[in-house]
Amino acid sequence: MSVIQRRFSVLAILLILTVNCARHDLTISPYENARQSTVIKEESDELKLYELALKDENLAAILRLGARLGWDAELTSSLRPLNIAIQYQRIKAIRLLRAQGAKLDLVQIEGQNATAWALNLPPEKETLKRALLVDLTLEADEVLGLIAANNYKDLKKRIDEGFNVNQHLSNGESPLTESLKKNKALALRALFLASDLDVNFANRFLEKPLALAKKMNNKKVEEELIKRGATYE
Repeated sequence: MSVIQRRFSVLAILLILTVNCARHDLTISPYENARQSTVIKEESDELKLYELALKDENLAAILRLGARLGWDAELTSSLRPLNIAIQYQRIKAIRLLRAQGAKLDLVQIEGQNATAWALNLPPEKETLKRALLVDLTLEADEVLGLIAANNYKDLKKRIDEGFNVNQHLSNGESPLTESLKKNKALALRALFLASDLDVNFANRFLEKPLALAKKMNNKKVEEELIKRGATYE
């Protein structure tokens, strides 16, 4: 076989392979496109739900969707979760997002970085300003001290400002289990006024409030917890 014939043979083989590959691509392409479209639609639907959860301040849904889609995800409105929470002044949602790691420096409001914008908020927006700027770890330590001091007034103020009462403090206790163990009646009163108090939220040692109240023979608190739907296990 001559050199020219060999070259034509190689070209013919390459052409056949190319045609076969093209046919294969055409065969799977509609399926792949449909699959990709489904994935994109599902993600778009979840982003819409995420935005709605932020507007409604549905904290359970925000936690679930944020963990899946990201705390700094770009939503359908091209805004980030913190943008929506700030726009609707959802204080607890702002605090939740920040606690989960949402970054203020990614958020622009009225042409400013969110931090700079928050620093210029008027006094009547102090709760919003605090939600955006407070050091959440230091605040939790402050609350631990307020419980130890049985300081009803300042503890209630922090709760009214949006402090998350369903979290673990630096010693592993929740505000409720800490108040129970230290027998701080005024701190307990402040906590029971929190509309979002989860009476079944256990400390890091897996001790639940009702079980602790029973163990400490605190009948009054035990009855109050049961009335609010608390369980022993």
